[in-house]
Amino acid sequence: MERRFQECRAIAGAPISVIGVSLGGLFARNLAFEHPRDIRQVVTLVSPYRLPTASTIEPLVRLLRAFFSATRSTSGRLATQLPVPSTAVYTREDGLVAWETCRSEEANGQSVESKAST
Repeated sequence: MERRFQECRAIAGAPISVIGVSLGGLFARNLAFEHPRDIRQVVTLVSPYRLPTASTIEPLVRLLRAFFSATRSTSGRLATQLPVPSTAVYTREDGLVAWETCRSEEANGQSVESKAST
């Protein structure tokens, strides 16, 4: 993912927007922490980044946490305010994640509720 991000950034020649769906949103947020000068904004789609996640993927998030060093990405960092603008799209109807954990409460973020299920 890092390699592809660098390729896209090089092609754009300017900061880029990163979009992630569900767990991909957690990865998109992590990229923003690692490369704040290279990311224009992060858009997450039904991504439960506000802990506790209270979702069906929480065990997966906890498992994957072991693959990230403490200096780079920890579960506590998931809910930390991003250094770039963000938009969090969520729905109350998808049944997979708790919608409350997908909403942005960041000063530089916004939340958009989708009335359709994913």
